[in-house]
Amino acid sequence: MLDRELTYHVPFKRLVKLSRTMSRKAFGRVWLVTVGWIAVFLLTCFAGPFVEQRLAVMGWPDGAGFLVLLTLFLAGIFVIRAWAQRQSKSRADYDAEVTFRQEPGGLRIDTNNIEYYLKWRGIAQILIEPDGLVVSHGNLFFFVPNDAFASLGERDQLVREIFANIGQDAKDRSIAHLGQALVAPAGGT
Repeated sequence: MLDRELTYHVPFKRLVKLSRTMSRKAFGRVWLVTVGWIAVFLLTCFAGPFVEQRLAVMGWPDGAGFLVLLTLFLAGIFVIRAWAQRQSKSRADYDAEVTFRQEPGGLRIDTNNIEYYLKWRGIAQILIEPDGLVVSHGNLFFFVPNDAFASLGERDQLVREIFANIGQDAKDRSIAHLGQALVAPAGGT
């Protein structure tokens, strides 16, 4: 067991590179199949004139060959994307019950497997979607559905409390997305 606390800094440029390399390593087959599919499409495009001639003989209009190839390519990308999503879902329990709690220093979000604590200064933006509240830290987005709240009034009260505690940059990014949630009801807070 590591018996000391580590302190370190990772530059953003390194995080960007890490994101790419880890994605390729974690989902290597998806990347390989995607690159292969793109290569097959490009090679097939070189055969475009031959395909066009064959289709013209069968009475197809000019340009139909390219549309057929493009349709096949997009269908393949759709299948690869669905496969990638299945692989991603197998790596974490996205259906786990989430506990969201406001604490004096920030927000705690946890499940049986993970726990996040967002300090007020770490919240980059808050947004309201038609079906819930979104709290952002960098490129992490935490969603709290409206039905988790007793009422929309309770949700809006939380929005006002979060907004009061976040930094000015986060307020500037958030204000356009919060609408009437920032307006306290008459006689309320």
